[in-house]
Amino acid sequence: SRDLWLSPLFPEAHWRFGPDGRDVRVTGSQVVFLATTVALAYGVVRLLGANRFGRAWRAIADDPGMARLMGVNIGRIVIISTLISVLVAGATGMLVALHYGNVSFANGFMLSTKAMFAAVLGGLASPRGAVMAGFTVGITETAWSTFAPIEWRDVVVLSLLVAAVILKEATRREVV
Repeated sequence: SRDLWLSPLFPEAHWRFGPDGRDVRVTGSQVVFLATTVALAYGVVRLLGANRFGRAWRAIADDPGMARLMGVNIGRIVIISTLISVLVAGATGMLVALHYGNVSFANGFMLSTKAMFAAVLGGLASPRGAVMAGFTVGITETAWSTFAPIEWRDVVVLSLLVAAVILKEATRREVV
């Protein structure tokens, strides 16, 4: 019924760089966060790209009816995909809790909203595209936080994501 605050993991800054007055600090938890994120993203992309499960997953994403006709067990692939999603989401939640010291509904809502837009922008059937879009969102947030008022960071990032999705949809419809 209430928030529980934890001590952040490795909160001290190890590296500092940037223009005067707007120093960028890199903490140990950010390094752990980035390394774990890259490892998880690499593992998921490899899993979905280089084996029988990945081929079945992509077949279902492209055309579930044809995948079923070709003998793909859609229920099994959905269960395994859900399990992988839950494991990655749990690892992400743990990393966020260790980095910020707290996880609340508002935090999770904002993170999941940005992740959803990044996945749509990168392509729902393209794990590499979704990962690249997620990293682009992170770099945009960091750049905005470094050079502009941080209070407007979420507004600007969400506005850019909405504009990018609208532009992507408009150009996709023109091509068809």
